[in-house]
Amino acid sequence: MKNDTVEKKAPEVETTEAKAPEAAAPEVVSEESPSPEAPETTKSPETSEDAPEVSTEDATEAAPEEEKIDFNVEKWGSTGSDVGDSVLRLLNEGGASPDEAKALLYDSVVAGDPSSIDRDALAKKVGADRANLIMAGVTNFVNDNKARQDAQIKTVHDVVGGKENWDTMLPWVNALPKKDAAEYISLLDQGGLQAKLAVKDLYERYNADPKNKSLAKTELIGTSGPGKSVVEGITQSEYGRQLLILSNRNKATPQALESLRAQRRAGVRSGI
Repeated sequence: MKNDTVEKKAPEVETTEAKAPEAAAPEVVSEESPSPEAPETTKSPETSEDAPEVSTEDATEAAPEEEKIDFNVEKWGSTGSDVGDSVLRLLNEGGASPDEAKALLYDSVVAGDPSSIDRDALAKKVGADRANLIMAGVTNFVNDNKARQDAQIKTVHDVVGGKENWDTMLPWVNALPKKDAAEYISLLDQGGLQAKLAVKDLYERYNADPKNKSLAKTELIGTSGPGKSVVEGITQSEYGRQLLILSNRNKATPQALESLRAQRRAGVRSGI
């Protein structure tokens, strides 16, 4: 019977040995448990945060390159003003074409009314900062033009005897050949003595045209009678050229100017 009891205890020992591996298993798992720390090793957000900084720097470095757009003077032309030309350059740098610039600004500039410009459309095309610079330039350009035009109008009215006389002359002036008109405009733009002499020549030429009713009579200094018109006539183009020569050489004395005017009057009478 004692042997039976011994045999019964043997399986209990085997059972405890079999459980040993089960107890060890959780310990092994607990040692490997740091694997959930993988998110710590994958702190790629730090490297990913660096990536946008690099790309941002690249973007800011690339921005000036976009602004370096060649300005084609032949394509854009010139306004005849440093301020006006700077506006054209800003529009070009902003990516606008000459046609787009004309659509955005031309009518308002010609009308002398910068406030009528669509600022939102301008900013959308060239950016808000550049649009502000363009608006400031356009305003200065329009103001400069107005001041110059006011001075020209005063000169014209003074020479021809007032606004009413000039209004009477205008249809005839507008019908002049383009070449002649361009020469007169060039002299008017110079202002001063050149502008006055150009208007005086226009006035005398108008009165000499038999199709026109003579405006107020003027005394022509230095002409003592029709018999003294033994003067070689010159064209309007030559008159303007000689006038510039006298001015550039500081020889535009009253006597020299009257002699030149006499030549031009003779030219008008002869139809040139």
